[in-house]
Amino acid sequence: MAIQQHYLRILKRQVQGHLQEQMEPEAYQALLADIGPVLETPSSERDAIAQILQGIWKATNDECFGISPDPVPRGTWALTCDYMSDGETLKMALDRGQRISSFLPPVCHRLTVSREGQRIFLGIGTYVGPDDPEHFLTEFYTMLWHRFLSWCIDTPLPLIEVHFAHQQSEREHDPRSLFDCPVLYGQDSSCMVFSSHLLDCAIERSPAELQSFLKESPAHIVDIFNDRVSLRSRIRAEIHNAIELNGRVPSLEDLCQELELSPRKLRTRLAQLGTDYSRIKDEYLRNHVADLLRDPRYSIDEVVAQSGYCDSASLTRACKRWFGMPPARYRAEL
Repeated sequence: MAIQQHYLRILKRQVQGHLQEQMEPEAYQALLADIGPVLETPSSERDAIAQILQGIWKATNDECFGISPDPVPRGTWALTCDYMSDGETLKMALDRGQRISSFLPPVCHRLTVSREGQRIFLGIGTYVGPDDPEHFLTEFYTMLWHRFLSWCIDTPLPLIEVHFAHQQSEREHDPRSLFDCPVLYGQDSSCMVFSSHLLDCAIERSPAELQSFLKESPAHIVDIFNDRVSLRSRIRAEIHNAIELNGRVPSLEDLCQELELSPRKLRTRLAQLGTDYSRIKDEYLRNHVADLLRDPRYSIDEVVAQSGYCDSASLTRACKRWFGMPPARYRAEL
C-alpha cells in the first residue's frame, strides 16, 4: 500500500539520518538493536511501522519522534487520552481534551474544537517547521486522533472533510484512503470536520480497555485499514452510486449483489462489527442530506431527488428524526 510505504520511508530516514546525528552512540545502538531487523528486511510494512514507531518513542522519550526541536515527553498523549475517556459522550471527551491541552505546550498534540452551524472543526496542533518538510507529524497525529476517537465510540468516526494547512506535495500516497472523505490542502488550519450530531455519541470503552489500547500506541495508526472501515466504505459507495444512477437507495438484496455477498453473510459480518445495513444507510443519508442542505444551490425538492427519497414528506420525517427540525428550518439555522 503506497501510504504505508510513504510513512515507512519517512521513519527509516529519521532513524538513519537525524536520530543517528542527535542521539548518543550508546542510545542509538540500543535503538538499532530494537528495530534494526525491520529496517533492513521488514516482514510486512504494517508490522515494521508499528515496531519503528514504538521503538523511536521508547528510545527518544519524545512523542514527536525527534523531529520537533522541543521534545514531547513520552506518556503525554496517553495522559490526554486517559483524561478524555472519562467523558460520557464524545462532546464531553472533546471538552476534556481541550481543557487538558490548554496546559500543554503548543507542540503537544493540542486539541481545539470550534463549531460552524452543524459542523464541528477539531484542530490538531503539533510541530510544523523545517525539520518536518513532509508534514509527517501533522498527518500522523490527525490519523491517530481519528483512530482514538473512533475507538472510543466503537465505530469509525465519519468525517465530512480533513483540512491541512500545508500544500499538497508530490508523492505517491493518497491520504483520502485513511479518512474516507475529501482531504483539502492549503486551508487556514489543520483539522478534522464532522457533523455536530456525532457529539452525542456515547463513550463505549472501559478503563481496562483504555489501558490495553494505550499499551500498543502509537502502533494503532496502521490499524485503520480494517474490515470495519473498508466494508462500511464499500457500502456507502454503493449507496452513493445507486442514488446517482437510479435515484433511490439500494435494497439489501441489490447491495449484496453488488458486493457479491449473500444477505446472510453480509448480516453476519456487519453484526460482528456491531452494526447493520439500516444503521449504515441512515448514517450515510443523514450526512449526505446535511451536506446538500448546506449548499444553497439546491432547492428542497432537489435535495429530495438527490438523496433518494420518494417525496418531501419522507425527507421531512427523516430530518425531524436526525436534526429535530424540518429541512427548511435546518438550512435556515446553518
